[in-house]
Amino acid sequence: MIGRLADEIELAVRVKVAKRLAHFDDAPFNVITKLALDDSIDVAGPVLQHSKRLDAKTLVTAIRTKSQPHLLAISRRDSIPVAVTDELVTRGNRK
Repeated sequence: MIGRLADEIELAVRVKVAKRLAHFDDAPFNVITKLALDDSIDVAGPVLQHSKRLDAKTLVTAIRTKSQPHLLAISRRDSIPVAVTDELVTRGNRK
């Protein structure tokens, strides 16, 4: 249900949900993934930087399909798998 709502709710609400769920280790994986792959960095940023629910595959997808600010958020994670680091180096800018 939350996953369907994430597709339909306005930006301001998605931002609030993302900020809250980014630090929640038991957040639903499908919702966290949708938020992480949101085109808005205001939504995706907190999740990309803080969520421990994201796997390397989702992070690589974000790197390959999203903006430089998305990549910067990923680069600020506490821990980054090697496969993700390789993608960041390949696609990221100097920042």
